[in-house]
Amino acid sequence: KYRFRKRDKVQFYARKVFRKKQVSMIKEGVSVPEYSRSGRRLDNRERMMILAKRMFSGKKGPSLLQKKELPSVLLEADQEEEQFPNLPEEVMYLLQSVKVFGHFEKGVFLQLCRHMETINLAQGDYLFQVGEEDKWLYVVQEGQVNLYINEGNNEVKLSEITAGESLHSLLSILDVLTEQESWYKTVFARAVKKSIVIRLPANAFSEAFKNRKESLVQIVQVIMTRMQRVTFLALHNYLGLSQELLRPVKIFQFANFPLPMSYLNWWKDTDQLIVEDEAEDGGDKVEEEVTSRIPHSRSQPVIINLIYQRIFPYLPNIPSLYYIFTYLPTNIGLYNEVYSNGRIPGRNRFDSQRSTLLLTTMIMSSTGQYCITMPIASQCPLHHNAHCVSTIVLDIVASDLCQVFGIDDREMLLEHVTLLKVCKGYQLIQEGDQDVSIYFVVMGNLRVAQTLPEVGFDDQRNVTLFEAKPGMLTGQLAVLTGEPSFFDVSALVDSVIARVTRQSFYAMMRRYPHMVLNTAHTVMMRVSPFVRQIDFALDWQMVEAGKALFKQGSRSDCMYIILHGRLRSVYLKSDGKKELVAEYGKGEIVGMTEALKGKSRATSLHAVRDTELAKIPEGLVKHIRRQHPGVVTRLISLMSDKILGNMLSQNRSQSRNTDLILFAYGDVSNHLANLSTVAILPASSDVPLEKVSMELHHALSGISNQILRLNSDIIIQRLGQNALDSVQEYRLSNWLAHHEDSHRMVLYQTDFTLTPWTQRCIRQADAVLIVALGEGEPKVGKLEAQLEGMAVRALKMLVLLHRPGIERPTQTVDWINNRGWLTEHIHIKCPKRLFGRTRKSRMMEYWEKLVTKPVDKFSDFSRLGRFLTGTSIALVLGGGGARGLSQIGIVQSLQNAGIPVDMIGGTSIGAFMGGLWAAHRNVDTMREKTLILCDDMSSMISKILDLTYPFTSMFSGASFNRAIESIFKDIQIEDLWLPYFTITTDITSSEMRVHTDGWLWRYVRASMSLSGYLPPLCDPKDGHLLMDGGYSNNPTRLASAMCDVARARGACKVIAVDVGAETEVDFTNYGDHLSGWWLLWKRWTGRWTGRIKIPDLNDIQSRLSYISCHHLLEKVIKSDYCFYVRPPIAKYKTLEFHK
Repeated sequence: KYRFRKRDKVQFYARKVFRKKQVSMIKEGVSVPEYSRSGRRLDNRERMMILAKRMFSGKKGPSLLQKKELPSVLLEADQEEEQFPNLPEEVMYLLQSVKVFGHFEKGVFLQLCRHMETINLAQGDYLFQVGEEDKWLYVVQEGQVNLYINEGNNEVKLSEITAGESLHSLLSILDVLTEQESWYKTVFARAVKKSIVIRLPANAFSEAFKNRKESLVQIVQVIMTRMQRVTFLALHNYLGLSQELLRPVKIFQFANFPLPMSYLNWWKDTDQLIVEDEAEDGGDKVEEEVTSRIPHSRSQPVIINLIYQRIFPYLPNIPSLYYIFTYLPTNIGLYNEVYSNGRIPGRNRFDSQRSTLLLTTMIMSSTGQYCITMPIASQCPLHHNAHCVSTIVLDIVASDLCQVFGIDDREMLLEHVTLLKVCKGYQLIQEGDQDVSIYFVVMGNLRVAQTLPEVGFDDQRNVTLFEAKPGMLTGQLAVLTGEPSFFDVSALVDSVIARVTRQSFYAMMRRYPHMVLNTAHTVMMRVSPFVRQIDFALDWQMVEAGKALFKQGSRSDCMYIILHGRLRSVYLKSDGKKELVAEYGKGEIVGMTEALKGKSRATSLHAVRDTELAKIPEGLVKHIRRQHPGVVTRLISLMSDKILGNMLSQNRSQSRNTDLILFAYGDVSNHLANLSTVAILPASSDVPLEKVSMELHHALSGISNQILRLNSDIIIQRLGQNALDSVQEYRLSNWLAHHEDSHRMVLYQTDFTLTPWTQRCIRQADAVLIVALGEGEPKVGKLEAQLEGMAVRALKMLVLLHRPGIERPTQTVDWINNRGWLTEHIHIKCPKRLFGRTRKSRMMEYWEKLVTKPVDKFSDFSRLGRFLTGTSIALVLGGGGARGLSQIGIVQSLQNAGIPVDMIGGTSIGAFMGGLWAAHRNVDTMREKTLILCDDMSSMISKILDLTYPFTSMFSGASFNRAIESIFKDIQIEDLWLPYFTITTDITSSEMRVHTDGWLWRYVRASMSLSGYLPPLCDPKDGHLLMDGGYSNNPTRLASAMCDVARARGACKVIAVDVGAETEVDFTNYGDHLSGWWLLWKRWTGRWTGRIKIPDLNDIQSRLSYISCHHLLEKVIKSDYCFYVRPPIAKYKTLEFHK
């Protein structure tokens, strides 16, 4: 009878056990790898050994984090399919083209279709020529039409328009809407092959919105927003254009009507003054004090209201303001010395630091009387008949502004106009300001400037675009679009201006919607012909969520600017696997490098959510370079930065392929950058979701004041009970798009069930926060399960809430393993008020109390806010043995200085200190735990008992393991309060390893394993041998790795603490060999025979571990994101823990 050999029998039963137990063990968190760290496929014997070690190990650890591949829905675009299969082709193309103007009602779109015309072009036929009237919107249905421009005697191709693409100028359409005539001056279009073109007259929009003024206002705002983001902002930022974009235009030409001298001598005498001291908080309430004649200090801003006592019997009809103020300065003391600390009433308190001299003229709304307000010197008395002049000034300003805005209601305008006298140097608008007003220059000059980055330098220069002279407007573009200001506006000389705030402008616009057309026209008058040429070549493209913009390897003939939405870049490897490369948000440009170099697309790009783009063709970029050669220098700089970024990204990509950096979650630095919208979704019904969204909103307000929080109740309150119905889709989409454009970030709070509002939140989100209670069961909720079943392309992040009394989180691995792929997880220690019971009717009281509290930047909600806005601060701790104990003082100093730490990492002793802070966030606890380590490292008894035969190391490592394990216990890296990482050296595969999950004490111990003293630590995941993070075959990657990982995990600024040994180069030349006995003799007799400098064994080990880090760190600290810190610890050596 055949008998099995023992080895065959063992192998048979082992395979049987392996087949039956593998699945169950994977569920328990014990997975058996198929490949080694070096990429070699493990055979069954090796995998069985790993499994056996885990099954029969004496101590069973907590669950291990399961590595998950990115879902295919995040990496693949949807298949192309017709969105409206029942619509005629020409109607579908027209629908796609007019989407740039926003969402239209069905009736409006049908009315536009009635004006649609179709024309057939043979090869060589002109679609339009120079000199023809510019009043059409064209869409190519079949064939191809090229756009050309005349440059001297040559015609230059700007763009190619193929089937489905449109050809029009938004500025020309705006001219038609404002009833201004426009012609083709330099551009023309010609068919390069037989083509069918659809055309729509621009005046069709006027007719379609004749009874829908609000929609017409939205179209104008959309056009102005596109112009600011693309024509102004993008071309300025990326191509360095500034003065080329605008031209100065005077709106009014003033005639010579000199003011009689009787009106100019009103300054001479006065009988009574009313003094109103400005309130401290800048409010409208002031205290009045009546006095006969009050001397005023020049350092104290006061407002003098001049109330008239008698009215002049006769006032001539003076048509303009120009010559009134031509004679006023010397007669009324306008240029006398005035106060130095004044500020414009109504501006917020943060603007008060812009010290200036100012003279304001205001309107008293309660009595209907006018008053001049100005700081004056004690030698300049004011006459009580000043009201007459102020009345004339305001009346003429109102008349001029009525003409500008196209309204006849002067009384209403007077309620919203404020006259200001600003002195030389005062800054009215700062570039990037959100709260901007419209300024009308009455007298004087304003400087309109812009910051232009210097290529190759860190500094920037301020370029004057034009000077706003009397009769000109500034600030209207930012007011119309709601975008941050594109310009700096300051007074060149003492000037008088009229101000209309944004709130006042919109109040008037609600009553007279056509104001927006006239105001937009004042902007168009300043646009240079060069900008109009650019506008013709631009195309506007809408990409729905999941649809591909272009594919890898396709032809690159254009670049895109993201106006709204989000794009994801995916790289297809040679082995067929796909890798997430980057994500791009509002205002960013994509495809630039390939388009300029003429190369094919390096990656594929698809939309994360509905995305709106501006397409800049290659021919347009070449035309800009010919017209303005200075652009070439800017493009070279941008391409250099892009190439350098690609090199760094490639290095990180290679690291990911070998599991070197962030193999737990992947590189999220560019994935969660530039977020515009965030959806907040509950994991269960007991989550205080509204309070969480309020707390996050409050924390974000400390970063930006342009944060908006929305939920279904707010939407219904603002847009009506039926706002979420399907028939109101266009209205809601427009409203949300407008607020996303005008806010830095919008928080979408979902409902607790999959309602239409919840679906809308997920659809609008750049990222989704799944909020759960950390003390609850780590199961997937019903809404979460429904979310997993949806094709959601937004990245997801798990937020675990914890009560204030909890020592540390637990079961984080179970929370993560039970869910699909997550970008990141974060622990929030909540304030006690969040878990209190609050009725829904009293939530507004909760919010009102919350906003009165100062933002705590050390709170976890603030940390989450910084992560979402890309402003996180990372602390990176280097290795240096006993010198690393000084890192406790660094952490305490950061706390005392008010600098929060959002993530932490390190190597060697830095890994130990970083783990302590991430686990406890308490300096006193760090000291207590560090003393345990110091006692063990200084104990001779423990060292003697731990001695072993020095085959691998001098010590067995058992004593050191007990000390580290007693400090960190069973804490896992996932359970730490702060995101944490540590670096080790894998001597099995000769690679550097970055650990972001697993047992904390093991990887801290591995990162502190000094060669020769302690044996390498076996990684419980794959059995690889791990040593101190200072050892690496490539020192260049080593020192920068910590900063690189911190940046990869989303840090904006990195504080790098270096405690390594200082470089010593002045060593004694001892020849070709060295005797230890001679060194011993020199140590005893060096006082008389002269001391020598030769490194001992400890110094050599220290240099091997830490000096290599120091050299590359010098390169890292020169970057703009890294702050280098080195405490004075030179006198301490690596193993002097007893000191």
